[in-house]
Amino acid sequence: MIKRIGAVIAVTLLAVTSTVQAENFFFPTQEGLVLIHGEMDKRGRNVNGYQHTTIKNVEGADGDFTVTVGLELFNKRRSPTGQAQYRIRIVDGAVEVGPHNFVDMSLHSDGDSAIVVTGDVIRIPSDMSPGQRFNDANMSITADMVFFKLTTNIAITDYQCLAVESITTPAGTFEAYKTTKKAAIGVGRARPKITTTVTWNVRGIGPVRTIVYNHKGKVESWTDLLEVRRP
Repeated sequence: MIKRIGAVIAVTLLAVTSTVQAENFFFPTQEGLVLIHGEMDKRGRNVNGYQHTTIKNVEGADGDFTVTVGLELFNKRRSPTGQAQYRIRIVDGAVEVGPHNFVDMSLHSDGDSAIVVTGDVIRIPSDMSPGQRFNDANMSITADMVFFKLTTNIAITDYQCLAVESITTPAGTFEAYKTTKKAAIGVGRARPKITTTVTWNVRGIGPVRTIVYNHKGKVESWTDLLEVRRP
């Protein structure tokens, strides 16, 4: 069950990373597209796990879309460790990330339990540019288990676009919009864990590199785009 909650948190933060443009989205909207990301070591050299993101369905037109996304997780030996499904809503050319994205979330689990996501919507306008700031947000993930409830609170702050720059990953070289945000993640009554996330976003793909730093500025996690599989 703890792994299930962790998967929801990972999906929440992954969704919050993505951005769009009015006619050229920074979130993938091509049905059948598969993005393979690698969970790298802290130096970004070796792959410790894999994330397969599949665009399952796209509904809408003229800047208003609902994108159904499938996420599969694998260890470094490529054995499956979990999967989830969620939705991203694009309204007037801008991505909206919030509790509504996770209404249809399904995760493999054992035992009777329910997960509820509540909180604010982060709306990122289509005219993203260096120096632009995005709204703060608070979200809560509550797992109602057989004998107790466990709530994880996530506060997103200082979300902004820093620059446009070239970046190279195993999937290729891209022109990317570099963004940063802070997150305070508190589980139950424990003191919140503070992290800073830097992400490089590419049109038509989304994040190609994401690095998470702890409160001391040391790398906590590193994710790279390894491969793009187009239908």
